[in-house]
Amino acid sequence: MFRRIALVPLLLVSLVACGPAHKADKAAAAAPTSTAVSAGPAQPASTGTSVAPSVTAGTSPAALTGTQNAFLKSVDTTKRTITFDLVEFYTGAQAQAACKEDGVTETANDMCKAWYLRNNNRLLRTLPVKPDAKLFTIDMNDSAKPVPVDLAKFGEFLTTNSFPFEFDVVDGQITRAQAFCLP
Repeated sequence: MFRRIALVPLLLVSLVACGPAHKADKAAAAAPTSTAVSAGPAQPASTGTSVAPSVTAGTSPAALTGTQNAFLKSVDTTKRTITFDLVEFYTGAQAQAACKEDGVTETANDMCKAWYLRNNNRLLRTLPVKPDAKLFTIDMNDSAKPVPVDLAKFGEFLTTNSFPFEFDVVDGQITRAQAFCLP
C-alpha cells in the first residue's frame, strides 16, 4: 500500500508538464552511444557485445514478451541495456476496479477514475536494447508529439522527468520504448 501511495507525488510531478497521453507512431531509429545514464549508481562497463537479460531477484526477464509498462531505473549505453521497474497500467473501468481491489481512493488528476498504475514489487529487471530499437521521449511543448531519440537521450529524459514508459519485448530484447504522459 505504501509503495502505491508513494508513486502519487512522483506521478503528479510528471503530470504538471504533460497533457494527454499519446503513444509513439513507431518512427525513427535510435543511434547507439557510449555514455552511461543512471537513476542510481552507475554499472561498470562491459567489453562484451552480447548482454543477457538479468534481474535482482525472482522471475527472469527473458520471460517478458509483448508490450510492458515500467519506470526507468537506469540505462547503460555501453552495454545497451535498460534497467526498469515493471508496473501495471490500467485505464477506465479497469483502473477503477484495480483501485478498488487495492483500497486506493485517490482521485487527483483523474487517478482511479481514468487511470491507475499498480506496482506490486520492487524487482528490477534489465534487458538489452536491440541496436535498431525505436526510442521516443515526449516533446515537452507538445506532449502529443513523440520525439525520436538515441539511447542516451532516452535515459536522460526519463531520469530527469520521471515519466513511465511503454516498451515492446521480442526475443528477450527491447525493440521499442516510448515515454508517455498519464491521461
